[in-house]
Amino acid sequence: MLEFGSGQSTIVIAHALAKLANANPKNAYKLYSIDGSKHWTEVTRAKIPKDLQSFVDLRYSKPIITRFNDRICHRHEQLPNITPDFIYLDGPSPYDVEGVDACGIGFTQEDGNNRSAMSCDVLLYEPFVSTGCTIVIDTRMNNSSFVIKNLQRNWKHAWDSVFKVHVLELTDWKKR
Repeated sequence: MLEFGSGQSTIVIAHALAKLANANPKNAYKLYSIDGSKHWTEVTRAKIPKDLQSFVDLRYSKPIITRFNDRICHRHEQLPNITPDFIYLDGPSPYDVEGVDACGIGFTQEDGNNRSAMSCDVLLYEPFVSTGCTIVIDTRMNNSSFVIKNLQRNWKHAWDSVFKVHVLELTDWKKR
């Protein structure tokens, strides 16, 4: 499992993994949680109960400006070398993305306001995940559109308008 943006969700997912491990001790369950803020990485680390710590690999990774399909976006500098079956996208904050692209555009505007988060991390994993992989994108509307438009494989899509969450499930490779 892979999570972008640590916090309460990290603890909830770790708790679910602990329950799964109790039901099926032969399987190893682990959440790789990546955060673009050193502060929130440490806050989350301090809040994870001791009995859940073995289920979480919590890492700070600097978010950097990049391009995906010639669109300005951001990604984490270092990603875990895993093949996730579940991805939860709720980070990084655009406030954590520093600098500007070669054309001068960054996530902090000249007036000090920030642009929408536009992470491409999920798209970097897409070629490697297996059928059944699930992606949950939490309240990141522009980022959700960006990810959905750039996916190359066949994903079943559901939108929860109450919680503003997109859920995608990989069904198979697209036939071209």
